Order: sequence, then C-alpha cells, then structure tokens
Amino acid sequence: MSRLKTTLAYLALPAVVLVAAALGLWLEEGLEPAPSFALPIVAGEGARDGDRVSLEEQRGQVVLLDFWASWCAPCQESIPILNRIEAEYGSDVTLLGVNVEAGLTPTQIQAAHRDFGADFPSLHDEDGSLTAAYGVAGLPTLIVIDREGRVVEARAGVPDEGRLGALISRLSPP
Repeated sequence: MSRLKTTLAYLALPAVVLVAAALGLWLEEGLEPAPSFALPIVAGEGARDGDRVSLEEQRGQVVLLDFWASWCAPCQESIPILNRIEAEYGSDVTLLGVNVEAGLTPTQIQAAHRDFGADFPSLHDEDGSLTAAYGVAGLPTLIVIDREGRVVEARAGVPDEGRLGALISRLSPP
C-alpha cells in the first residue's frame, strides 16, 4: 500500500467510527454497569407501604430512571411521554422517578408527583449520591439501563417518545 493510501485510510477511520456510532452499529461491549441503589418509594404506588426499590431487584427488566425536580418545567413536560411509555411497555420496563431536591419532605414530593401527573413511582435522592453516581448534570435526565444492568443511555432534556420506544423495543425480550 502506498504512503498516500495509508495516510488516507488513517484519516478516514474517525469518520467511519462516527458514522457507525450514529447508525447504532457500535457494539455494546464495554457498557458501564449501572451504579447500584436501594431507596424507598416516596410517591406513587408503594409509597404508603414503605416499599424500597433496588436496582438488583430489577435485573432482567429494562429500567428507566427519570431524574426530576418540582420546579423543573421540562420535567413536568416529560411526564406524559413517560406515562405513555410505561403504559405501552409496562411489562418490559421498570420506570422510576428520582426526585433530586435535598430538604423536601415526602409530602412535598408526593404533591409535586401528583401535580405532574406521574403514573409511576418516585424515589428521593435527598443526599445527591445517586445523582452524582449517574453523572446527572441537567434536568430532566433519563437514564436507560438494559436487562443486564448496564447503562445504555443517559440523556438530558424532554425525551423523544419514538426514539425511546425504539430503544426499549430493541432492549426488550423478543
């Protein structure tokens, strides 16, 4: 191979990698394990009974973690989308809200959860450790964890319903 062809091949490699990643052709090898957690449900189904949720209990399910705050308008905008996703993929998905506000009482979180119209349970990351473990920098942030407990996607902003549905379908059992 000539020196020119070798140089061109090396120059083209980053473009090939970017195109493959954009097309979803990148292998899922090396996905990071999702940080473990076990927190009480503070709003929604299970809150009255004092139920706790751990990531380990969800193994075999696709898990969606929706990090939100009561003052966040885009968080509220996300809720109808997430409610529809849960209704459509309910048996294949565990959807959990994660309130990130330190100092809120369970009653305050329950009120915001109800006002937002969330149909799924919410946890409270009062000390911020879960938020930090997942690298959440903006709200809302949706974390998608595959059935093996690996983070597949972390995306800030209001989710795109079609894109999220396609991802869940790809990760769910046939």
